[in-house]
Amino acid sequence: MLDGGDQPLRMRPGSAYRFEDGADAGSGDRLFEGPPPRNAYQQRGMNRFAKEVVAAEDALEALAELTEIDDSAALARDAAVTAVAAGHPEAAWKALESGRLARYADDVVHALQRAAATSPEDAERVADAAVKVFGLQGGDPLVRLLAGYDDAQFQSGGAEALVDGLRHASLAHRTLALWNLRQLTGATFSFDPAGSVAERQRSLSIWQTKLR
Repeated sequence: MLDGGDQPLRMRPGSAYRFEDGADAGSGDRLFEGPPPRNAYQQRGMNRFAKEVVAAEDALEALAELTEIDDSAALARDAAVTAVAAGHPEAAWKALESGRLARYADDVVHALQRAAATSPEDAERVADAAVKVFGLQGGDPLVRLLAGYDDAQFQSGGAEALVDGLRHASLAHRTLALWNLRQLTGATFSFDPAGSVAERQRSLSIWQTKLR
């Protein structure tokens, strides 16, 4: 059980998740339930999809390329979110692995969640994109992290798994592990997924202490 020193860390409900085989379904029947657009960037992505990039393969490729430019992290973030709305989630998964876009990770995570919550087919597209970008061994755990944890899952091994995920070699994995911990506890203990190994270890030690 995690505790926050003098005050226990409050558990915040995560998204319910249903595996294809029905295992570890948690407390809900929804698949990849995500929040509505939470800021102007996500809304703009939806609007661009409707107005500019419908079925435009070259436009989708251009959006993917924008996530890799060096002169504007904000533009790259906007492009990644837009690409998700346009049915091209690979760009967003790549963005989560980019340290340059680390400060915009929440925008990208919410865009992926919203896309996956649209329908089972869209959820499969998001999952397939993760495997395409990271391979099967890297992609499947990311899909699980994107789905989120409920309180029961968190308290029955999920907390340890998430804190262990903060040590992962993949920036995207560390980012989603911390995102889940923050959603469930409200805490980060200053862990920066894109920080140096030494910086991450200092915060990780605090997380590990809280698990005892």
